[in-house]
Amino acid sequence: MAQEYVFISYAREDRAFVEALNQRLRSAGVNTWTDLDQIEPGVDWQQAINRSIGEAAALIYVSSRHSVQSDWMDYEVVAFRDSHRRLLPIVIDDEGAARMPLALRSIQWADSRGDFDAGVERLLRGLETIRGRGPIAAPSQKTKGYVFLSYADEDRGSRVVFFGLA
Repeated sequence: MAQEYVFISYAREDRAFVEALNQRLRSAGVNTWTDLDQIEPGVDWQQAINRSIGEAAALIYVSSRHSVQSDWMDYEVVAFRDSHRRLLPIVIDDEGAARMPLALRSIQWADSRGDFDAGVERLLRGLETIRGRGPIAAPSQKTKGYVFLSYADEDRGSRVVFFGLA
């Protein structure tokens, strides 16, 4: 059986918060999954996210002024909600608290608006059943998507079409 992990659903604008959250959870023994850390270049990201949501032991929803505008995050919650697995919202700003999606309003959430550490500690209590005994290694750094192109001197100045781009 694969190792259990927590899927983190977030808006890209909240990436700095999520990186700090991810680091803290992993140091507490929680194996996490985020799109930028686990999806390799060239992989269909929608399929990878769907598969990861289906296999996650829990989902953390980062509720913010950015997330309340995200249709994709709404989709992730709906896809996960009926699975009878743990869904844990964490609020990071006032708009995230006031405009949390309807599907999450009846679920007790962690509040990190004034105190990041207190919010994460509350999340960790909710994740006790899937926490490991020690820190989880940070995910390996992925390439930035650079491509090395090799060409001959006689090709200089030629018009080359690469993946439909001129």
